[in-house]
Amino acid sequence: TGQLSAALTHTVLVTHHCGQLPSIAALREHLEKHPDHAERGPDYLFHLVLDIMVDHYAPLLDHVDDALDKLEEEVFTRPDESLLVRLLALKRTIVVVRKTLVHEREVLARMCRGEFKLIDEREVVYYRNVYDHLLRFTELIEVSRETAMDLMQTLLASQANKLNGIMKVLTMISVTILPMSLIAGVYGM
Repeated sequence: TGQLSAALTHTVLVTHHCGQLPSIAALREHLEKHPDHAERGPDYLFHLVLDIMVDHYAPLLDHVDDALDKLEEEVFTRPDESLLVRLLALKRTIVVVRKTLVHEREVLARMCRGEFKLIDEREVVYYRNVYDHLLRFTELIEVSRETAMDLMQTLLASQANKLNGIMKVLTMISVTILPMSLIAGVYGM
């Protein structure tokens, strides 16, 4: 038991990433300002990393929301082909962010339930806070996804209505010209 408690007091937080992560840099800055927080353990530090990572979704979600507002305005004022391409690109971004948020939410839910022995019970409260933020962001991205789908349907309906208008004009021209062509064809023979 003595060796186990000694091993647990020396646990270390190890992160693996290809490039530099803003959340790790922010954690370093936080620890420089509050060096005593490092003594709370790797589970507390990991919570800080997760909290910073989740908070970085807020500007992205704001950007998606602003882009959807602009696209919505364009759908109703001047729908065109390029609008559909931009809407599809934004929808792909939304789908990627949604998948990421859902996977992170599942992992955080497990952490909040205390399934990992390396997370102390006193730190679970902080993980629940991060989970709540992630849950709110997941709901926001779901709303954005539904809005994007609605905008696509509206745009396609608008284009179908425009095509129907063109077909009406062509039909009226055909109805007007057909009898004249028939008479000219019969008497021309």
